[in-house]
Amino acid sequence: MNTASFCDVMNHRQGGPLRWSKNDTDETKNRADLINAAGKRACGWVKK
Repeated sequence: MNTASFCDVMNHRQGGPLRWSKNDTDETKNRADLINAAGKRACGWVKK
């Protein structure tokens, strides 16, 4: 079985960190923040 890493999926399919809109709920924003924190640690994302 061939699997993609978290960084491969987020960088190449998603385009990097998740962005949320003003219409998202607090729960959605918090979840995106958790995913982005993992991306910073695992993928070396830096704030632009």
